[in-house]
Order: sequence, then structure tokens, then C-alpha cells
Amino acid sequence: MDLTDINNFAYYFNMNSSRQLAAIMFTDIVGYTALMGRDEQKAFELLEKNRQIQKPIIEQHNGRWIKELGDGVMASFNTVSDAVAAAIKIQQTCNAAKEFQLRIGIHLGEVVFEDSDVFGDGVNIASRLQAIANPGSIFISESVYNSIANKKEFQPKFFTEQRLKNVKEPIKIYQVVADGVAIAHQQIVQKMKPKRNVFVIAVSIIIILLGTYFFKGGFTSAKNDQVVNAEATMAKSIAVLPFVNMSADSTQEYFSDGMTESLISDLAQIPGLLVISRNSVFQYKGKAVNPTEVGKELNVSYLLEGSVQRSGDILRFNVQLIKTKDGFHVWANKFDRQVKDLFEIQDDISRHIIDSLKIAIAGPGKHLKPPTENLEAYDYYLQGHYLARKAGAGNRKLIDSAISLFEKAIAIDPKFALAYADVAKGYNAINFIYDPDPKWETKAFVATEQALSLDPNLADAYVAKGNLAWTLSNGFPHEKAIKELKHAIQLNPNLVEAHESLGSIYFHIGLLDEALRELRIALTLDPASRFAHPRVARVFWYQQKFDSALSIFRSPKNPGGGWMREQALVLWYLGETEEAFKSLDQIKNDQRLETEKSDLAAGYAVLYAGTGKKNEAEAEIKFSIEHGQGKSHFHHAEHLIASAYALMGETTKAVEWLQKTSDHGMPCYPLFKNDPNLKSLKNDPGYISLMGKLRKQWEYYKENL
Repeated sequence: MDLTDINNFAYYFNMNSSRQLAAIMFTDIVGYTALMGRDEQKAFELLEKNRQIQKPIIEQHNGRWIKELGDGVMASFNTVSDAVAAAIKIQQTCNAAKEFQLRIGIHLGEVVFEDSDVFGDGVNIASRLQAIANPGSIFISESVYNSIANKKEFQPKFFTEQRLKNVKEPIKIYQVVADGVAIAHQQIVQKMKPKRNVFVIAVSIIIILLGTYFFKGGFTSAKNDQVVNAEATMAKSIAVLPFVNMSADSTQEYFSDGMTESLISDLAQIPGLLVISRNSVFQYKGKAVNPTEVGKELNVSYLLEGSVQRSGDILRFNVQLIKTKDGFHVWANKFDRQVKDLFEIQDDISRHIIDSLKIAIAGPGKHLKPPTENLEAYDYYLQGHYLARKAGAGNRKLIDSAISLFEKAIAIDPKFALAYADVAKGYNAINFIYDPDPKWETKAFVATEQALSLDPNLADAYVAKGNLAWTLSNGFPHEKAIKELKHAIQLNPNLVEAHESLGSIYFHIGLLDEALRELRIALTLDPASRFAHPRVARVFWYQQKFDSALSIFRSPKNPGGGWMREQALVLWYLGETEEAFKSLDQIKNDQRLETEKSDLAAGYAVLYAGTGKKNEAEAEIKFSIEHGQGKSHFHHAEHLIASAYALMGETTKAVEWLQKTSDHGMPCYPLFKNDPNLKSLKNDPGYISLMGKLRKQWEYYKENL
């Protein structure tokens, strides 16, 4: 496991924090992912063995077990001597047992403790050292070396000097020499280049080429702010409309929906073919459609529509491919097969489409590999996927049920990689939305690693891995999440989830142009996206294109909920104060429009502050703090509280809350700089000082992400 995403990960269950100097130790099991692929039971046994070895040793040396993330462990120590002594003992024990090897990194630095979590540069550097350490060895930073160099019981030895990623200055790296601890002889460790590396450049070129091929004419020029230009229809583009369930049993709806989504997934893997996502096509489910009108709405050249009837062991598909420009039926076909031939049917349909659109696949007669050969496992998977889609992010019971069905599929076929990926997504949703707990992180991590060990090229698994990394790296720089999501896009450019998540991360760290690019691609793939539209509007807000932001918020595609809070701020800034309050009142009075109470109160505080109602603003701020302090995303409310104080002319308090926002997960220079509600702070010394620090940090991240 690569733990370089752990800088500043914290969920802020309790805002009572302490900043102090501490020795941070990271450990990691060498080759754990490969082992998971060979022997899952053995991998789980090693996790337990790892705990049994490390926990008592850490406690014996006065250490604090902070967190376990998959096969990685983070611990803190009050003294460097204790940290190094514990690391030596751990390595000696593991190396002697010969069951597995560890990499260990230690750094002494200032960190912030938040109850069960710790974050800061000290965490970042320790994780970097662990990542480059040799198997069985212990790497330490210069600060650790300086503390133990004169102690006879330790034998630190210089190894190399290099720049670690997202660490501004090169650091000297030492290794600990001791009996039973491996010695690293390789003096050259790959350095992080100050410019974007070749992989990132390659990915960027791929994105640009894909954008040019797929989307030429699909996006407007910089002179206007419409999201998608519907005038230009892509030549090699298709939407698969929901298959109609013609079975006598209405409970088979999951099967017809599953067939639709499976075909979408299969076609999305075809090079040169743009495929509209399931979210946009399912808005037409159960409706009579006009192919020409749907083609214009989705900006595609072709529609695939059909029906499926399942009766016992017999399947009947009626499928037709339609050209949207004139409604011409390119072909229509009927497939009567037995259930056991299901995957052949899907492959036949895909081949017909490919041949009809004259899209070449590398190699004659190439077939798309089914996700599993076991139909019973596949049936459970389809049921689980059906529930997961219905659940979205607002129904814990459906998510639990979906996970249970995915796990049944895995029990039948332990090599079902896609089912593992969906399990990981489910556990991450539980952790992120309903029940923040390290056990869900571990379950999501293990499921993701299992998926990738079975299928290293499964784009869905990289999306799960990227979103998990984003969840864990609550602060900057989200680099691991970005890396995983870019890889998912490289594997499957049609995967809208990857573009949406990547665009959201870019927005969160203030790379607004990059965010807009990914979100626009997402909207091309999913014109009805309930996430991308309002996120584009938020980008426009920080680009100070207020009218453009409002036009998107007011469009029929605005999903409401938390986005209506953002809409209210835009309305107020444009002088529509009454409408702004109505938007917040609608959230407050409609239980279907769920949002964090603390965020809603902070939104009210901004409106009251902006209209001169100081007492009301203070009351909302108090309410927001009481209901949000200690929660994982309180930094969003903190930003709004800072805005409220700025509008009330209380610059000192405004800067204090911006500092808290920065410390607690959003140290974002562009978002602070471009927020129109913070204009009154521009001459405040505290604000200038904070922004100076954040600008340097942001520029460095921008250069290296």
C-alpha cells in the first residue's frame, strides 16, 4: 500500500486539537496487494499477525497507535529514542519470523493531534520515507538522525539526499543499522521531479486527444459559459436506453436494468466510441421517446433501445439501433437464447453495434471479457447494482442490502473483481456519509485491493481507490486520489464517475480550469448529471461569473439540497435577497432536501450578515458551531462563518475562521482569494500573512499535481 495520500487525513470528530512536536512512524507490509491476489485468507491472517506484533511493541515504547489503514500502520511517540527503538524491535521480530517484511519511515516534526487522528507535515514526510524504504529496513529523516546521532544504542547511517514529493526542500535520509534490520545498499532512489513527470504529461496528452476527438464542437469557446453545445452531435456516439422488462414477473426489473448497464459498460470500453452514462439514459425509463429529440438532448448520433423477456431458462432480446438524425433503423434483431448464453447475447449485440458504426477493435474477432463466468454470481451482482443505483447517497439500508448481494456474488465466484469494486464503493459510502469509522476504511481498502489483484486494469476499482484516497486525505494535496482517478480515465475515458470525482477534487484544491475541463467532460458523458451541473456553477462563482452560475443553479437540472444553499449565496450577491432566503427556507422546511444543519446555519449567517442583521447572524453562527464542530466537513461551514464575519466588518474573527478552514481540510488560496464575500479583508495584515503562506503552498501543489 502506498501511504503518500495520508498528509492531513483527519475526520475531525472532535475539534479539540493540540499542536506539538512528535516522532511519527509509518509501517507498511511489502507485497501485500500481490499476496491478496494469491491467497486472500493468508493476507487477512498477516493483517492480524501485523497487529499482534506491532501493538504491544508500540505500547512498550510509550507509543500511541494512531490508525491502521489496510496494511499500513501509523503511530506517534513523544521521544525519538522510543520511536527508533520500537521500529528496530518491530523489524527484528518481523524479519526473524520470515512471514512478511515491513517498510518503516520515521520523522520528527510538528503535527496536530485531533483525538484519534494526527496530521501535518510531520505525517507527510514520515509517509514519504516509508514509501521509499527498502524491505526490512528503517528510513529516518535528518531531524530524527540529529536526535539519536550521539546515542550509543543506535547506529544511524547516511543513505541519500533527495526531494520528496510535496516537500519543498530536499531532505537528507538516513537508515537505522541494527542486528536483524535490513541494510539498504542502493544509493539511488528515484527523485520526484520538480516539473510534472512523464506519466502525468502522457495522461494530459491522452485527455487532450480524447477531448479533441470526442468533444470538438461539444464545448463552447471561452467567450460564453454554457456547459455543452448541443448543436454539434458526435459521429461515433451512442446512448443505450433502458431495456423494457417484458417478463411476467415485475421483480425481474433489476435484470432488464442490469442488461442495460452491462451493455453501457461493455460499449464504454470500445476505443473511439462515446457512450452516455446510465444516469442520463435512465431518465427516459418507462417513457415513450422520440429518437430525434433524445438524440438532441443527449447529443448523440445513435440510440440503442430494446426489451428483454425472461421466462424460466429462456431469454428473448429485441434490440434496434436507431440513427437519431432521421430516426432511421440501422438494424433490428431478435436474440432467443438460454440464460446460460447470456454473455454471448451481450457480446453479439455489442459486435452488431461496433460493425454498424464501423469502429475497429484491435485484433479480428476480439470479444469483450464478461465480468464473471458464473451466471448465478452475475445475477446477484445485478440485483446488488440495481439497489445501489436506487440508493444513491441517501439510503443506508439499500446500500447495506446491495453490499450483501455483492458479497453473495463474491462467495459464489471469489474472482469476481467488479463485485469487489462495488463492495468497496459501498463501504466507502457508509464511512463517508453515515458512520465514519476506521473499520469501514479497512473494509473498503481490502475490497479495492482484492479487485485490483484480480483485474489490474479494472477502471471501476481505480475509481473506488481514488475516492477512498480522497476520503482519507481530508486536507491537501489529494495527490493519490488524483493519480488513481487519472488512471481510471486512462483505462476507460467514458467512466463518468472518474471525471466527476476528479473535477470535484480539482475544484476543492482550487485548480478551477482543470475542474471545469473534467466537469464538462462529465456533462458530455452524462448530460443529466445531478453533480456536475452545480459544481460547474460553483466554479463560475469563484471565477466571479455570477450570472452564469445563477443560470445553471436555476436550470431544471439543479438537484436542490446543499446546492440550493450555494444558489442562495449567488442570489443574494446579485441582489435577489428575498429569493435567497426563500432558497434556504425551502431546504429547512423540506425534509427531502437534506443538508448539514451546520452548513445551512452558516449559509443563513452569511445572508443575515450581508443584510446588516448582526444579531441574527451571530445566532446562526453559534448554531452552526454547536451542530457542526467535530464533523468531517465542518470546514465548509467554517468558510461561510469567515465570510459572515467579513461582511460584518469583524476582520480579526474572519481571518481566525479562515485559518481554521485552512487547518481543517481546505487550505485553498484561490477559493479564499476569489470569494467576493471576503473582499473587505484584502488589507488586513493577518489575512495578507495567511494568504502569502497559502499561495506558496498552493503554487507548489499546482506545479506537482
